[in-house]
Amino acid sequence: MGTKLKVYPATCSIQRKETDSEYILRLVGAGNSIDRSHTFRGSYAIEWFNEKTKKIRHPSESTTEYSIQKRLQAAGKTYLNIQSLCIAADKCREFCRDIYGREVLYIRERFPCFDSYDYLHEDRYYHWFFIIAEGRLTRVYYEDETEVVYVTEDVECLEYDCKEQLVKWGYIDG
Repeated sequence: MGTKLKVYPATCSIQRKETDSEYILRLVGAGNSIDRSHTFRGSYAIEWFNEKTKKIRHPSESTTEYSIQKRLQAAGKTYLNIQSLCIAADKCREFCRDIYGREVLYIRERFPCFDSYDYLHEDRYYHWFFIIAEGRLTRVYYEDETEVVYVTEDVECLEYDCKEQLVKWGYIDG
C-alpha cells in the first residue's frame, strides 16, 4: 500500500468490538453481480436484523468512484487517500486501524494465476476494506495498477470472495 504500517504484536486480530447498532448483518440469498472495471463478481444479498424487535432493515447501497491518490469519503469520514484507511495493522494484516482509530477489516486477494509464469511474476491484488459504523456496512475496493477506488455505502450485495472473512470475524451472523 505504499506507506509503512504500525504493526500490532502477538495476535492476528485486533480485539473485536461490539457493533454500535442493535442490528446484526446476515446473508439472505443471492445478490446482484458486482461490476468493478473489468471484473464481475457474484454476491450475496444482505440485510440487517434486530433480534429483540424482529425488525429487518434492507440496505440501500450507493457507490462513488474516487481517484486513488485523492481525498475520499467513507463511513461518514474523509480520508486523504487510500493509505489513510490502514495506518496500523495486526500481525496478519487482517484488521487495520484508520486515521480515526476505527477498526477496518482488510481483505486482499491475489489476481488469478493461470500457469507457473503467473505464479512467479504476478504480484497484483484486489483490496477490500470494510467498516461498520452507525449500523451500516461500508466497502472500499480497489485493484492494484488502477487509479479508481470504489466506495460503497450501506452495502446491500457482498462479494462471495469476502463472505468467509466477514463471518470469521463476526461481522456477519454465520
